[in-house]
Amino acid sequence: MLIRVLAAGVAGGLVFFALGYLMFGVLLDPYFRENMVQYPGLMKTPMPEMLPLIAWNLVNGIFFAFIFDYWASIRTFVGGLKGGAILMFMLMLMTDLQYVAFMNIWKGGPVPIMVDVLAGTVLGCLAGGGVGFVLGLMHKKTAE
Repeated sequence: MLIRVLAAGVAGGLVFFALGYLMFGVLLDPYFRENMVQYPGLMKTPMPEMLPLIAWNLVNGIFFAFIFDYWASIRTFVGGLKGGAILMFMLMLMTDLQYVAFMNIWKGGPVPIMVDVLAGTVLGCLAGGGVGFVLGLMHKKTAE
């Protein structure tokens, strides 16, 4: 079971990393820079620290894989899409609401928050699909 969760978690982490870079690092970066309050030293430029970023992606993938395998019995791509979308929607909304409550980070009203939550949900949906797919493959190999 542990190998299955780790393998699916690494696959999910890779999807989180690659698609997260495309969505947040390339496509949405100009939008978020325009809609965030800029403080000196807030953002690490020109690049984020890679080790914590890689760890965040892997932890997210393993988190999804653990929930899918141990509690939700999600073992298909479509099931992973649904489960990933629900999990990531809640995680993104929870995080952004905490930011709104404690920090002055967003400008432009609720729209940047909705964009962040929506983009994160799409990312979680696709990573969840990858996790579900790998879990399905690993279960088939175990059954044989």
